[in-house]
Amino acid sequence: RVMQTTRFPILDQDGQIVGTGAMSLDVTEHRRAESALRESEARLNGIVENAPIAVIFKDRDGRYVTLNRQAEDWMRTTTAAVAGQYPDGIPYFESGEVERRRDLEVLRDGKIVSFENHHQVGEAEHTFWVTKFPILGRDGRAEGLGTIISYITDRKQNENILQKQMREAELSSDTKTRFLAAASHDLRQPLHSMELMLEILARQVTEPNQQDLVADIAQAATIASG
Repeated sequence: RVMQTTRFPILDQDGQIVGTGAMSLDVTEHRRAESALRESEARLNGIVENAPIAVIFKDRDGRYVTLNRQAEDWMRTTTAAVAGQYPDGIPYFESGEVERRRDLEVLRDGKIVSFENHHQVGEAEHTFWVTKFPILGRDGRAEGLGTIISYITDRKQNENILQKQMREAELSSDTKTRFLAAASHDLRQPLHSMELMLEILARQVTEPNQQDLVADIAQAATIASG
C-alpha cells in the first residue's frame, strides 16, 4: 500500500510546541490511477508520433503547438521552429494564408472540414487528404485545432487510371453496339428479299415435297431476319 503522511506541530495556548501530530492517508488507488493515466498518455503519444500520417495541433488562436514526425518530415521543419507561430507567419510556407483562413473557419464554426490539397514538387504533383477538426472544451467551445493529413497520391493515380479505363470501355461498348446494329440491318435486307422470293416460289410449286421444302426455307429466313 502507498500511504501519504502529513506531520504537524501541536501548540499550547502560548504558541509553544508541546508535541507533534500525524495524519496518514491511503493513496494507493490514486497512485495506480495516475500511473495508468501516464501509461495511457505514453501509448497515445507513441501512436501519434509514429503514425504514417501527419498530425498537427494548434491552440485556440491557430498557433502551432506540436507536430508529429511525419508532419515535420512533410513540412520540412520541426515543432521547435514553428511553435507559437501562425501558418501565414512562416516565410517558407507557401500556402500559409490559405491554411490560416481555413483554421479560423474551423475555430469559428466548430465544424470538421476535409479537402484535397495538391502540392507541386518539380514536375511531380503530390496529393494529400486533409481533415481539420476543433478540439472542444467542456463548455463546447474550441480550445484548439487538430489537423490530420494523409498521403493519397498513389490512390488518386489509380483512380484516374480506373476512370480512364472505364471511359475507354464505355466508348468501345458504344462502338460495338453501333457496329452490331449496322451489321444486323445490312444482314436483314437480303433476308427480306429472300422472303419475298420464297412467297412467289411457294405459289408456283405444286408438288407436296417441293412445297414442304419451300416452307422450311421460308421459316428459316423468317427466324434469321428476326
